Amino acid sequence: MEDNIFHYVSIETSTHSPWKKVESLYERKIIGNKTFLTRKLVNLKYVDGGSIAEHLNEVQSIMNLLFAVKMVMDDELQALLLPSSLPDS
Repeated sequence: MEDNIFHYVSIETSTHSPWKKVESLYERKIIGNKTFLTRKLVNLKYVDGGSIAEHLNEVQSIMNLLFAVKMVMDDELQALLLPSSLPDS
């Protein structure tokens, strides 16, 4: 166990209590990651003249990171987010 987490649970006497503390620490971090990644995806905009392949890779990369933190987005939402990142032209 990492030192920065050990001090949160070192005084606990049962096995259930330290687990709940560690779980709550990581849960807050995961929620923060989900929020950051969702905001990044929603606000992502293609730059005119840029590489469309790089833009698509960035979208896919963010989607993969969201999947890794168990953020579930249905196919329809994913399909709507991509065109919204592109300019009207």
